Amino acid sequence: MRDNAKSKAELLQEVETLCKRVTELEQCKDIAGHKKDEEEIRASEERFRELAARSFDLIFMTDAQGYLTYISAASEKIFHYKPEEMVGTHFKNYLIKSEIPRVSQRFAENMQGKNLGNFRMEAMRKDGSHIFIELNSSPIVKNGETIGIQGIIRDITERKRAEGVLRESEKRFREIFENIAVGVYRTTPDGQILIANPALVHMLEYSSFEELSERNLEEKGFEPQYERSTFKEEIEREGWIVSSESTWITRDGKKLHVIENARAVRDEDGKTLYYEGTAENITERKNTEQSLQESEERLRVALSAAQMGTWRWDPATNQDTRDASFNGILRLEAVESTQPVEDFLQRVHPEDRDMVDAEIQRSLREHCTYVAEFRIVRPDGTVRWLRDQGKPLYDEDDHILYMTGAVVDITERKKAEEKLKQYRFMVESAHDVIFFKDVESRYIIANNKTLEAFGLSREQVIGRNDYEIMPDKAEATKNIEDDKLVFETGKPTEITKHMTGSDGKEHWFQAIKVPQFDDKGNIIGLIGIARDITESKRRETELNLYREKMSHAERLASLGTLSATLAHRLTQPLTAIRLSIENTLADLETTSGLDTIIEDLKDGLSAVSDVVSTIDIFRDFARKSSVEIVSEVSLKAVAERIVRLLSESARQARVSLQLKGMDKLPPILSNEKDLEQLFFALVENAIQAADGKKSRRLIVSGDVKDEHIELQFADNCGGIAAENLDKIFEPFFTTRPARERTGLGLCIVEHIVSGAGGKIRLESKAGKGSTFFVTLPISRDRMS
Repeated sequence: MRDNAKSKAELLQEVETLCKRVTELEQCKDIAGHKKDEEEIRASEERFRELAARSFDLIFMTDAQGYLTYISAASEKIFHYKPEEMVGTHFKNYLIKSEIPRVSQRFAENMQGKNLGNFRMEAMRKDGSHIFIELNSSPIVKNGETIGIQGIIRDITERKRAEGVLRESEKRFREIFENIAVGVYRTTPDGQILIANPALVHMLEYSSFEELSERNLEEKGFEPQYERSTFKEEIEREGWIVSSESTWITRDGKKLHVIENARAVRDEDGKTLYYEGTAENITERKNTEQSLQESEERLRVALSAAQMGTWRWDPATNQDTRDASFNGILRLEAVESTQPVEDFLQRVHPEDRDMVDAEIQRSLREHCTYVAEFRIVRPDGTVRWLRDQGKPLYDEDDHILYMTGAVVDITERKKAEEKLKQYRFMVESAHDVIFFKDVESRYIIANNKTLEAFGLSREQVIGRNDYEIMPDKAEATKNIEDDKLVFETGKPTEITKHMTGSDGKEHWFQAIKVPQFDDKGNIIGLIGIARDITESKRRETELNLYREKMSHAERLASLGTLSATLAHRLTQPLTAIRLSIENTLADLETTSGLDTIIEDLKDGLSAVSDVVSTIDIFRDFARKSSVEIVSEVSLKAVAERIVRLLSESARQARVSLQLKGMDKLPPILSNEKDLEQLFFALVENAIQAADGKKSRRLIVSGDVKDEHIELQFADNCGGIAAENLDKIFEPFFTTRPARERTGLGLCIVEHIVSGAGGKIRLESKAGKGSTFFVTLPISRDRMS
């Protein structure tokens, strides 16, 4: 061993040995051996001086009062004094004031003959700077009397500084380890848990790390769908596991969904020593996804794994240290790296860069937590969202030491939030009443249409039930009873009901209430959707009224047609009978004795006259029409009214009703009710022709041609077979079952058109569609 590499104890021991030997030689009275002893003394002194000169440590001696009697050459390196400058001075001259009492006490104990171990203190150099030294001293004894002390001093300033850096590093790691929101662990391949931070202990519902460490991961802790063997196979093969979703089991047997990042730590021979990694609890996110899917897919959002990284920024050096995970998020090499903070800011999206820098500066200025959500641009150009959170740390003089924090990839959450925002917008913009109630029938969610129906604010509705909200307590009680039926049966319920709206008017609603369940199958509430069908009810009533009018018209037309037919069929034979009787009477009046026969024939002739009179009455009925009320009629208004009336029937039949050019038509003088019947019959005819299997359309258009208005009713609802085209306007002709239609609708339309002085014709192609052309005069003077 080299002298300068010896420990202080070894050096001190060798010094003591040399001193004792010198003392023994000085006491030797043997004259014959004196010369030899002197040579031995000189050799020992030479060895001592050589030892002292080559040692990095300072060797010293003092007298009984503490004055230095010997100092080795290391004094220049340690105290910046030459040995001759220190010899003859008191040791207290080289101590800081606070250390003098402690060192004086140690000196006194040495002088009492005690050998003391290592002793650390703070000393002072020639230039006044402070250094840390380690002292090992022992008494110098001569003739049984302690005449001073001797010892070795070692400069430990650099070691002290290194220890401070190490403590700071350990403090930083401990702060992150103890306070980070994600779980941090270290486990062995055989399933032992070596390290787990408080977040992981809490996550797994254990009371302490000691309790958790009793758990062997080889025996339990993973869902069957994700066994530990799967984890080990992957990490042994790849060396890493990044953003792996898995399901763990807590102490109480609950499922815990986590995102895991881990690596295998191996020795020089490649043998795995342990696994270390992080686990982020995403159970709440998973449950949210499942709840949203179960609520009739109200929100189709899937939140994916969030990666997390840590960083440390030193404002004094402007150096930013990122861990391997953070660099992985940035799609850089997944190793820890240190670089200027501008490197990170350059990776922030240009539109977010000023905001991030401003938040960092605000955190430093106000001594508060730094939180920011922003976008970064990866080297391949892809954009990701990050949530960054950090905290500045200060020294006792309030000077910033460093800033440390963690960053999480929240891209999937941002996507989910955007979709949730869209979903909420759709719900709030819906024309239907949409709400969610808990099992106590209290409103938890209510869209704007719900609030509008009640005429109340959100604060007046949320958290209350119908009985507390609605003025009509009977209606409120019925609503709550409907809710209870849903909760008791667990099945959806459809309801049509009326209630008094915020406008004071009676409204009709068609509602459906659907039960909602948690992941265990327990009912947690219901979703209700209600549509105001007041207008639909009104249109339905009006539609029924129109259909009744059409039915009445068809019955009258049917009776008139029957009357005309009977009159036509009976007139000719009755005329023949009348003429025969008249001729017979003329012949018999010249013959006597036939008075009775003649009288009977006259009675028969009178009866024939009565029948003819009755037939004339039928003929007049067939020709007679209702009293017309003629006025200026807007064809556009009539068309819009009929389209609105038949809109629901058209929707159910998947027929689109369109009006074109109607606003350019002038008003005409006509019977408005007749025109309504015309439009109603032709529009309903197209709707009834649609099969409802595919989307169809009916276009009603109008144009002015030579003082006439031409209306076209063009549809693509299937058309009419060629063999039926000539029969389409005949009374009682229909292609539908006789019990459904009378076959007089188009006959009545033709009668209305001809009565108004117009014409109607049909073009149709089987399998395609039909177009009715209706021509009407603008002025009554043109009617013939």
